[in-house]
Amino acid sequence: PRLARGLPGHLTVFVVENEAVVASAISRMLENGTGPGKKMLCRSFSGIEAVEAIKNGEPFDVMLCDLNLSGISGRYIHDTLLNERPAEAGKFAFITGDRARPETQLYLNSCGRLFLHKPFAAEELLALIDQILDAGAD
Repeated sequence: PRLARGLPGHLTVFVVENEAVVASAISRMLENGTGPGKKMLCRSFSGIEAVEAIKNGEPFDVMLCDLNLSGISGRYIHDTLLNERPAEAGKFAFITGDRARPETQLYLNSCGRLFLHKPFAAEELLALIDQILDAGAD
């Protein structure tokens, strides 16, 4: 699957996910969706590593973050990005497997960030990234 608009020639995606299988699946979906002649750098982070990357100013085009991580929450990572690099907060989106708790849905609807519920298809992930990149282009 490829995006209608197409991804840029080079794209750096930070995936903050404590389940290695999920992080690997996301990486494969993105690499398969980039198309020929395009470079994808997909880096997986723990919550602590993500906070360090944000504070160190590591460049990224998109950050996908699980809402419910072990140790540091996705909310904390989002708040860190808002505080440290507010101009880049639009590059952030949540992913979550938590559909059951009303407070989770309330938070996702009120925080102003895009999100995907797990499990999701490659087309949904690519469409989310396309939305983030389009929003950044405005």
